[in-house]
Amino acid sequence: MKHNAVKHDLFAFFLSFSPKKEPSEITFGFYDPNRFVKNSLRWHKVTHPVFFAIKLQDVKIAGKSLGLCKTKNCTVTPDSGTSLMSFPAWATDKLKAEKNKYF
Repeated sequence: MKHNAVKHDLFAFFLSFSPKKEPSEITFGFYDPNRFVKNSLRWHKVTHPVFFAIKLQDVKIAGKSLGLCKTKNCTVTPDSGTSLMSFPAWATDKLKAEKNKYF
């Protein structure tokens, strides 16, 4: 931002549900409104600028809350290189245990 390398102070992820038909993308300084279903765009404040971390409210499997963030301050770092998010070890363990109940 200091060097005016991007137009706006934002970045956006588009994660495709059909990557063979439509690739995912990350953009810096802008976003493509054509990538979003009307009224589906949600803005999140970056809580840790080095990792682009954002606040995580909850994780659900089959519509059921895992309650990961009821008693802890949770953050998540979107990772443009994978289809997963980075979680703390305690949350990953709980997520794996819950996943086994459904899959």
